[in-house]
Amino acid sequence: MPLRIRRSLAAVLTLGCVAVAPPPSADGADRGTLLKAERVARLSRGQTAAHVKAVTLPDARVRYGVDAHRLTYGTIDAAGAPTTATGFVLMPRNNARRLRTVSYAHGTMARRTDAPSRSLDGLAGAAALLFGGAGYATVAPDYLGLGYGPGSHPYMHLATEGSASLDLLRAAHTFAQQRHRLLDTGALVTGFSQGAVAAMALGRLLQDGAEPHLRLRALAPMSGPYDVEHAELPAMLAGRLDPIASNYYISYVLHAWQPIYHVFDAPSDVWKREWDVRVPKLFDGRHDDEAIFKALPHRLSQLFTPTFRARLAQPDGGLLAAMRANDVACNWAPMAPIRVYGARGDDQVAFANAESCVADLRVHGVDARLHDLGKLDHFGSMLAATPRVLAWFAHLTR
Repeated sequence: MPLRIRRSLAAVLTLGCVAVAPPPSADGADRGTLLKAERVARLSRGQTAAHVKAVTLPDARVRYGVDAHRLTYGTIDAAGAPTTATGFVLMPRNNARRLRTVSYAHGTMARRTDAPSRSLDGLAGAAALLFGGAGYATVAPDYLGLGYGPGSHPYMHLATEGSASLDLLRAAHTFAQQRHRLLDTGALVTGFSQGAVAAMALGRLLQDGAEPHLRLRALAPMSGPYDVEHAELPAMLAGRLDPIASNYYISYVLHAWQPIYHVFDAPSDVWKREWDVRVPKLFDGRHDDEAIFKALPHRLSQLFTPTFRARLAQPDGGLLAAMRANDVACNWAPMAPIRVYGARGDDQVAFANAESCVADLRVHGVDARLHDLGKLDHFGSMLAATPRVLAWFAHLTR
């Protein structure tokens, strides 16, 4: 979810050291077509380790420096029309010609410049660097509408989180071949928070053969909001989660779902007077999470109308349709090894989401293990889970 942790390593890393103009249009380019590649950072092993350590991720597994590249590629939007997106590919600076491949999906962010391909200054960038520094080719999608992608970000839209992730993976294979390296066809897929849902979506596409030359090797989602209707919203409305974070997430997802599902007739039906004008401006892609958190009130009752709060408790219409369309990330049977991570102390994504995911997987015959990280908060769960995921991936690929 929102990356409120910020660390500056400007002396170590400057993104955009090559051209920073917006990327070209796809002009109907096929999905996964590599349109542009730019090297935006070159880090030594020490610099990579320092960046990882700066956000308190353990750096012991960082063995290599990395070359970081921004890719622009063809994909599809929420309506299935051609568009472009950007993402990051980290290549370890070693002599390996064939590289094991990790797809890492980032958590929620509202400002487009905070996306991995434009900033490594945060948890998302540090996590990608941890995998890259450990020797994995690491593919990190920005998703639609973030980074240099056109339009607004369709937040919590399962289909495009999956398609944008898959199409970047396709483009990354082309990119590696152009540099006389090969990425393993078996993808190790993980992600945090929003990215956990995106990881599940990508895993399903890979298993279903959406790209015949690629396969799912392992799946490790961390602290994801898999069940908004039955797990996340009830916890928010009961006051069991951080209320400012709840105001942020609900507002963001309504803003993103509206063009797709028509969840309300007018902003004044959702947000109280003045907020019905202010909230859409906060989610214009130019405000970072910290600024939005500071701007929002501290209680749901201060932000949302009584009628809409009642509707959140009993969703209907486009709101219910949106939830039912996107609360299916775990509604399938992965054949690859899977571990689900969550923390019962999570203050932003209810632990019941992870329990719901595991329950759905078991309905489909998958004996998935839920790794409970205990009383850690949301970001603490990411810091604890990510090195465990890396260690598990290393064990699987020995």
